[in-house]
Amino acid sequence: TMGFFEQLSDRLQKTTTLGDEAAASMGTVLLKFRSIQGERTFERAIKAANDFAAATGGNAVGAIQMLGRALENPALGSRMLKMQAGLAADELKKVQDLAKAGFMKGAQEALLTAFEKRFKGAADEEAKTLTGRMKMLGNATGEIFESIGTLLLPKIKPVVSGLTDMVWKLKGWMDANKEMLTGQI
Repeated sequence: TMGFFEQLSDRLQKTTTLGDEAAASMGTVLLKFRSIQGERTFERAIKAANDFAAATGGNAVGAIQMLGRALENPALGSRMLKMQAGLAADELKKVQDLAKAGFMKGAQEALLTAFEKRFKGAADEEAKTLTGRMKMLGNATGEIFESIGTLLLPKIKPVVSGLTDMVWKLKGWMDANKEMLTGQI
């Protein structure tokens, strides 16, 4: 549900460098993979992808696309993750065996466990660095500006509309008076 993703995004933004918009985008990407079910699986996948991105210096949305594809088809995806994420051969075999036996949920959990084993905590560690803290400060500041914008929007909207109308009228007048304006400049 959207409430779940909003709460998860908020929690991740407060503890990692991931902004709430990026976390929401990750949730949207993950929803496209129909075989991934359950809030707990979604949460684990989003956190694992964020950890992977932090550990590798990559993009969290790209990481969730990769992990989502792997979770959608664990037998095939585990081989891809072996190359891209360095999963061990025994982890790969376990995932493939579960997938071949038709235990999709078990294969997904084994894949996430292997992924977490390798990368869990990387995003939290990144957040403890000076660069990480600066990103978190930027995210928090952005939230303040969004809140201010939401509060002030009813007051600002008529002013912006009025200014927009005035600018279009000025442009119309300038177009109608080109000869006069070019002769004066």
